[in-house]
Amino acid sequence: MAELKGFTCGGNASNPEDYQKAKDYALEVINSGKYSLLPNYANLFKKDFYNSSESVFELMAKGGSKTPDYWIEVTVSQGSLWNDWFAPRFFDRTKPVDNRLFAFNGWGFNIPTNVPDLTRTADGGGNGLTIGTTIVELFSVADSVRRRASILDTYKYFVSESPEGGADNLSSYNIKKYMNPINNYVNIGNADDHYYVLRYADVLLMFAEAENEVSGPTGAAYNAINQVRNRCKMPNLSSGLSKDQFLDSVYLERRLELCFEGHRWFDLQRRPLRLEKAMHNHGKKGFQLCRNMYWPLNQRVIELSSGAYQQNFGY
Repeated sequence: MAELKGFTCGGNASNPEDYQKAKDYALEVINSGKYSLLPNYANLFKKDFYNSSESVFELMAKGGSKTPDYWIEVTVSQGSLWNDWFAPRFFDRTKPVDNRLFAFNGWGFNIPTNVPDLTRTADGGGNGLTIGTTIVELFSVADSVRRRASILDTYKYFVSESPEGGADNLSSYNIKKYMNPINNYVNIGNADDHYYVLRYADVLLMFAEAENEVSGPTGAAYNAINQVRNRCKMPNLSSGLSKDQFLDSVYLERRLELCFEGHRWFDLQRRPLRLEKAMHNHGKKGFQLCRNMYWPLNQRVIELSSGAYQQNFGY
C-alpha cells in the first residue's frame, strides 16, 4: 500500500495526505518484525537466497524445461528471460560455448549509462548525456559492494581478465543483477531468475522519504536510510541536512540501491521537476512537462463529453 500511496505514478507528491499514508503503511511493515536486510547485498541476486527475509514480494520462475525451438521455449516456459535480456551482446558468435562465461549471446538490453562509454557510439556525441549524472559515475569508490553486484564491467572482464583472451562486446557495461552462474546458462531464456517487486530496503527508503515529507529529516528518517547504507559498508548520511537536501540523498540512495529493479521511472514521475531534469541530463532536451507528461485525449471522447473534457496542453 505504501507503493500505491505516493510511491507510484498514481501518487501526488504535493499531497501531504498521500505521504502520511505511505509513511503509516511502511511503518506497519517495519514494525511487523517479519522482514530484515540481508547482511550481504550481493546475495540478494543469488539463487540460494531467493525468498529471503528481505523479500516482501518477488516473482518466481522455474527454468530447465528446454525445447528445441527458442521462440517456443520463450512463450511456453515457466522460466525467466532476465538472463537472456541483460547478458552482454557479443560481436563474435563463433567462440566455443564451453569456453565462454555465457552459454549464448544475450540481448544486452538496458545498458547502464556512462558518458565515456556512450561517446564511443556511432553518433559521435555521447547521446547528450551530462557528465556526473550516469549510473556508472554515481557509484562512489566507497560504494563498491553495490556496484560490483549491480554492474558487470564487461570490457574489463572479457578483454583483460578472461581466460579466453577477450571478446568484443557492444558495451563496456551490462546489468549483472540477473546473471546466473555458468551452469545455469544452458537454457536460453529459461532460467531460474527471480524478480523483486518489493524488498525491505525499498520499504525503509519509502519510509525515509515519507517521514521527511511529513516531519522533515527526523532521527527516524535518518535511521531508515542509514540501515540501507550501512549494510553496504557505507557511512551514515551527513547530519544536519535540510529537508530538500535529505530528499536529494534519498533519491540518490534509491537510484543506487534499487538500480535495474524497475523503480526509477516511477520515482521520477511522482516528482515531475526531477523527471524533467533527468530527461534533459540524458539528452532529451525537448522534453517539456506541460506536454510530455500526458498523452493526447482522443478527439471523439472530447466531443462526446459535451465540454467536460478538454485536450491536454500542447496537442
